[in-house]
Amino acid sequence: STATTPTLDVSGTARVPFGRLVTVELRKMTDTRAGRVLLAVTAGLLALLFGLVLLVVALTDSGRPSASDWINILSIPVSMLVPVLAITIVTQEWGQRTAVVTFALEPSRLRIVLAKLAAVIALGIITVLFALLLGLLGTPLGASLAGESADWNATAGDIGWTLLTQVLYLLMGFGFGLLLLSSPAAVAVYYVYVWILEG
Repeated sequence: STATTPTLDVSGTARVPFGRLVTVELRKMTDTRAGRVLLAVTAGLLALLFGLVLLVVALTDSGRPSASDWINILSIPVSMLVPVLAITIVTQEWGQRTAVVTFALEPSRLRIVLAKLAAVIALGIITVLFALLLGLLGTPLGASLAGESADWNATAGDIGWTLLTQVLYLLMGFGFGLLLLSSPAAVAVYYVYVWILEG
């Protein structure tokens, strides 16, 4: 008689919760060397711009920057650097050969892509809120250095539009990553669009 090989029945196994998939994708963006460096560079550029604006206000008679000015200034590094993370979270599955592991643990590619998208949007919102917090601190500091009263001219609509714009930049990077599946190509196309075609 021939021995039969037992089969493993996994039909009753519960699916991986979507929240866990999002947490994993967030961790992928932030616990790699490239992710940490990119977030550190973004935070450093935000701090550098923050300090430069205050230095210009202190040394010149240019007047105090308003809250709206701070939002416009501090959104520049966010739109330039954070979308690169949105690109790499998609392309790393193919560039670093982790696709086999990822899709073996969660066979549904749509759920993986949606988890990546949710992680990208969450990280983008956190980054924009950090930039807005710096602007919230910079408005009274700049006004005191200029010897004027603070100009809180930023409306809820301005803040909402800034948040929406940054999320759209992230979605653009995410889309280029899905389309090209190559980090260098997607980053190059994103910057060509943002710096040349959009201008």
